[in-house]
Amino acid sequence: MTFIGRKAALLLTAFGALWTTPAQARDFEVSHAMVPYVYRYAACVFNAGLGETEARIAQCQRLRTQIMAHSQPVFALWHRGEQPRRARQFTRILDQLESEARIADQERKTVPEPIISYFKCMSGPTINSEDFVSGVVICFTELNRVCNGAIGLTGTEVENCRAERLMQRLRLSGNEHYSAGGVPRGITYRRGFLGLHRLPSDDE
Repeated sequence: MTFIGRKAALLLTAFGALWTTPAQARDFEVSHAMVPYVYRYAACVFNAGLGETEARIAQCQRLRTQIMAHSQPVFALWHRGEQPRRARQFTRILDQLESEARIADQERKTVPEPIISYFKCMSGPTINSEDFVSGVVICFTELNRVCNGAIGLTGTEVENCRAERLMQRLRLSGNEHYSAGGVPRGITYRRGFLGLHRLPSDDE
């Protein structure tokens, strides 16, 4: 094989590896005010009961539109002085949730139903809280106690192991008060929202 032939073969091999390797999840950074919306959207895009990946994501677009509309006046209070940057960040976050849902399905790492229930339990009451929408306080601790107590692990051993690891990562606590002039705090999830690299697959 000529030098050009060998070089072309190597390039094709490298390209093929890039094409077949799933995208790696990036660090996932959110402000506290974004968390309830992130959990609500996650409850949709990771819910295997809604069908196959692309059909599910398409079905969740209506919810995404509602979330974007509802969050705008709320973020104007919580993200004062940095709304444009935060708006762009939030759009990327929702996109990343969709991408991670695709990766989870490719790797056969289904999100267990108890986690979907936890997402809904932690998000709905917060989003509908007057204190939250008024930009006063976000209360996670008491709600987490209620939601955590209402969720039982009734799946297979692998499903329960995956649920327990996800709960360790995604359990919320603490209260966030608005502080005028303060730097808004946030949460960083390393290597994606779910940390798929740590989860056993459906086949294990």
